[in-house]
Amino acid sequence: MTTRIGIMSMAHLHAVSYAHALSRLPGVEVRVSDPDFSQRGPGESGGPALAAELGLDHLDSYAELLAWQPDGVIVCAENSRHRELVELAAAAGAHVLCEKPLATTLLDARAMIEVCRTAGVSLMVAYPVRFSPAFGALRAACADRHQQRSDPQRQPGLVRRS
Repeated sequence: MTTRIGIMSMAHLHAVSYAHALSRLPGVEVRVSDPDFSQRGPGESGGPALAAELGLDHLDSYAELLAWQPDGVIVCAENSRHRELVELAAAAGAHVLCEKPLATTLLDARAMIEVCRTAGVSLMVAYPVRFSPAFGALRAACADRHQQRSDPQRQPGLVRRS
């Protein structure tokens, strides 16, 4: 069985990493749509040329990509376009991994969550740093500090060293 993954836009720098990683997986077919690539600044790549360089099929529109019926999509567009693309993907029944930040406004984030819930598809935010050892150490340090603050025997102004 083949899993179909669509990459919606190549605007985000991680789009190339997703393309490389996914295209190496057995049983995964990847296609890209990056119709707005020509609107990016000088020196920024995208569109059919980048897709060809990555060995991927490029579709001229998001509608074409979604008509291919991907199982999931990765939204790698400019932050201000996340809501629009998430809504298109959810309406097509595709699960969504969206680059961070999920949205530029709370209203957009809530709308995206609701449209995916209604469509019965998963919505995930790509934020891999939460799994890094450094972030884990920071989380543990914050938890320890919180515990110290809530310790009834703690004397204000003193820091315990173990």
